[in-house]
Amino acid sequence: MNVIIRDLIGTEIGESLPFMITEAKPQLEDLKALTNLRAEGAVEQLGDRWLVRGTVTASIRLQCVRCLNEFAYPVHAKFSEEFSRQPTEDQFLAGDTSLDLTEMLRTVILLTIPARPLHDAECHGLCDICGKDLGAEPHEHPERSAPQENPFSKLKEKR
Repeated sequence: MNVIIRDLIGTEIGESLPFMITEAKPQLEDLKALTNLRAEGAVEQLGDRWLVRGTVTASIRLQCVRCLNEFAYPVHAKFSEEFSRQPTEDQFLAGDTSLDLTEMLRTVILLTIPARPLHDAECHGLCDICGKDLGAEPHEHPERSAPQENPFSKLKEKR
């Protein structure tokens, strides 16, 4: 996922170059289920470094933490990152005539994925007795509807 910056090298500070990257099945480490990646924006000349700004959209298959069903999660994020030939810890490495946006896009996408993904905020999860998906099969268990003896009732008797 390279952007050629040959035309920006040696230009005035502030000059920019638009870019658009699309990949149906991008090869990003840790994001094997990512599809339909689209990144677009502009690279701006900042002297000895370049500022890459834009947006990225994609879709990723995640697993709901409540019901364990897979679902498509839409990714949408804005980014603004610097590239340099001698990068600091806050910058990405720039090549001689191109910028490889792969690691930057991977980082941006990973930061948009929720830690506890839910396919729906109203997901009922799994039955704690039989493990069935309560959203797909609402049901009752006889042992749950029978009145349960309070385990602390014995303490009242000893007074």
